[in-house]
Amino acid sequence: MRLNLLGLPGTGIARLARELSQSAGLMLLNVDQQAADDAISGEAPLATITRELADTAARDGFVLQGFPQSLPQAQTLDRALAMIGQPFHLAVIVRLETGILRRRVRSSRQCSQCGELSTAYTDGAPGKPACLDCGAELTEGSQDDGPDDEDLLAAAERHLSRLAKYYRTQNRLLNVDITGEHQADLDCIKNALQTRMRHHQI
Repeated sequence: MRLNLLGLPGTGIARLARELSQSAGLMLLNVDQQAADDAISGEAPLATITRELADTAARDGFVLQGFPQSLPQAQTLDRALAMIGQPFHLAVIVRLETGILRRRVRSSRQCSQCGELSTAYTDGAPGKPACLDCGAELTEGSQDDGPDDEDLLAAAERHLSRLAKYYRTQNRLLNVDITGEHQADLDCIKNALQTRMRHHQI
């Protein structure tokens, strides 16, 4: 199965994608966030994706995370994957309750190692918060420059809604509502995928 996992900042998509790929035995394609930001047309991330899909491990399927972030990128991605015979089957859009999402984004910090934004997370242990993605220390991000959290979330929601409409018209959309409890969220995604597979041959 070839999947594309999408969601708003603060949803925990990077960690969910990693653990879903591990549990399902699928290759993980985690597109670098900065590359996706810098390449509006999507050429830089696409080069990474198509190169990784040349790996024999991708023949059994993959989980793509971090791309696309806009409708033009989605269209470019579809054309590129079709050319190499690796179109993904489903775009899985994960949605977290708005109040929880806003609290997570307000408490977000940047990873000192991989640069990803993550919520302050200690896993119940004493000490400094660690990145959900790579485990490195999180540092306080600056709130002085640029748009505020509400503006960033609103912009991300507009792009995600356009992507949802695009994939819905192709019958490739799977919406999954989560609660913010990580293991329960992962199980919810797995159950939704199993239900979809029972009703549609994938």
